[in-house]
Amino acid sequence: MLACILLGAVSCTGGEGEITTEQITEAITDAPETESPSFSLTADYKLVRPDDSDSSEVAAIQLLSRGLESAMGFKLPMTTDFTKKGAEVVPNEYEILVGATNRADSVAARESLTYYDWTYKIVSENVIVICGGSPESTVTAVENFLKDIFGYTEDKNGKVTSEGTAAELKAGQNQLYTNGYPITSLQLGEREISEYSIVDATKNGKNIDLIIQGISKVCGVNLKTVPIANYKGGPAIFYGCGKPDGSHGDQKYFATNRYFITEADGNIFIDFKGDSAGAAGAQRFLYEYMPTGVSGEYKIELSGSRNLSGLHVPNGTNKLREATRTSVEVAPGVIYTEIVYTDKNSANVRAYAISIKPGAATILTTMPSDSADKKGTVANMKKQLTSAISNGKNVIAGVNADFFDMGGTNVMRGLCIKDGVFISGTGERPWFGITNDGNAVMGTSAEYANYKDKLFTAVGGSHIILKNGGTDNLSIGTEFSDTRHPRTAAGVTSDGTIVLIVVDGRQPEISNGASLADLAYIMSTLDCVNAINLDGGGSSTFILKNEKGELVTENSPSAGSLRAVANGLMIVLP
Repeated sequence: MLACILLGAVSCTGGEGEITTEQITEAITDAPETESPSFSLTADYKLVRPDDSDSSEVAAIQLLSRGLESAMGFKLPMTTDFTKKGAEVVPNEYEILVGATNRADSVAARESLTYYDWTYKIVSENVIVICGGSPESTVTAVENFLKDIFGYTEDKNGKVTSEGTAAELKAGQNQLYTNGYPITSLQLGEREISEYSIVDATKNGKNIDLIIQGISKVCGVNLKTVPIANYKGGPAIFYGCGKPDGSHGDQKYFATNRYFITEADGNIFIDFKGDSAGAAGAQRFLYEYMPTGVSGEYKIELSGSRNLSGLHVPNGTNKLREATRTSVEVAPGVIYTEIVYTDKNSANVRAYAISIKPGAATILTTMPSDSADKKGTVANMKKQLTSAISNGKNVIAGVNADFFDMGGTNVMRGLCIKDGVFISGTGERPWFGITNDGNAVMGTSAEYANYKDKLFTAVGGSHIILKNGGTDNLSIGTEFSDTRHPRTAAGVTSDGTIVLIVVDGRQPEISNGASLADLAYIMSTLDCVNAINLDGGGSSTFILKNEKGELVTENSPSAGSLRAVANGLMIVLP
């Protein structure tokens, strides 16, 4: 007979949990009590992690390997839980399971843990489980296993602070940490988040753990996953489709690496065609919907009209992730947004964007003295906008535009059309423009022939980085593309909204700049399906009129002051 003392405590304050010990003993009727036999680790054991481990689980098994080698004097082999599709899971004879492996004991342990929870269990002489409710918590579980049993510790820099010693283990030893979460009740629309399920339309379940752990991190609720073939109704977060029947949504620009997030009837749809785009969509869902820095009861409103899209850019990026976003409507249909991204090294990248709904304002070319006759002269953007205001234009914002012959002729290098007046040709460069009937367009130098005499506004650029929803000419591998410069860009969303943006760079304490691939990703987070790179570096300038009517430089020019430029784009209200 097994008498199992199950001890578990959950704290009532966010982030403050409790470690409890669970000891299994044997009791035999009419016989003396006997303890489980103790045993030592030998070189026969294998350290096993999930085949699709992320960096934290890899770090966890490496830490375990170092600690056991230091304490026991020999190195254990590391392997993964890989099993061919459809094949039976056959464990090794002696295993230490690290993280959410496919072994039955790991699965059982993982299902009981929320994001910050962790446990280690000496199931038997053959199986030891070390697992967290997330990869990060698995690292913590390994740290505690090594410290508690072997006395091995490292500091936060990986320096050994106690080498540890060999120790006996006993079947039934169990440490469990359960965490308290600040949000005690999380509502999605009119329902508790626990009433939702995740409906998997991908048939492979890839990246769904991102959503499960992201929600668990906020409120300690682990949602169940349901294959779409088994979905019988009820509130759901659909993953991999845009409709409850598992089909994709009716999206005009559906590139393989693009995702869409929509709402309908209290449900949320994360729609995509490629797994990498799905991962990006899952991360965007968590950013947009899951609260941070709040406690108690919290309700996330579902408007039913939210329609978000974005892009996974596979190469050339610095793995930017959105950290904060603040937006304000500066005029009807005109939204100013500041966004801070963090890169793979947790360094900041700051962006300043303005979005103009169709018909809300006019986009015009700026030049010195607001004159088409000033070809070959330069002035900074604040002076150019001031000249336009003096000419009676109701200017609300502006950014720099084309590259130009600095220190030489000062002539813009690409197409320039101001107020319908042709000033310079394409110079074999791509361009951005506004047609006579107000539509935003962009194209290659060859495509300009299709728009000749139809453009009221036009400026040149260097690369069309987004085209019809996907990435286009990113020139990955070139210095210009890969270096993290300050950048300026113009883009268009699927509904014709125009987006002008400046990304600061070359100032580590403020912003670290963007590669062209980063810029494509940034434009996608603003829902652009087409976008062009304009002149950047020290030319990048974002000017916005404040409530007092003053023109304010919102970005931080990398040279410390505004550069004189050949032309720009300004937003003019009716």
